[in-house]
Amino acid sequence: MPIMELVIVPIGTETPSLSHYVAVAIRHIRRWAALDDLKIEETSMATIIEGPTVEYLLDLAASTSKAVKQETGAERLSISIKLDTRTDKEASIAQKHQSVKNRLAE
Repeated sequence: MPIMELVIVPIGTETPSLSHYVAVAIRHIRRWAALDDLKIEETSMATIIEGPTVEYLLDLAASTSKAVKQETGAERLSISIKLDTRTDKEASIAQKHQSVKNRLAE
């Protein structure tokens, strides 16, 4: 399953605090996740999402950026997307965590 790391940062805000913008983005992603039973991981620097296809994840990123603009009035956003796709085996956020834990235990 493809995994996307998404970061949306508004540029030119009135204050250095971004928590309001982050909350808008996360609420939007959570709505998608609830509808389609997606796995998400919210970190202090990004949101990680498992999705059925790369196209689906890119649609989610576009929809989330649109929601942030509409709900906050942000005129400019910096959007960073990382995609992890595998064809040799199924991947998941949990599987990636476990793989690192296994290596650390060696």
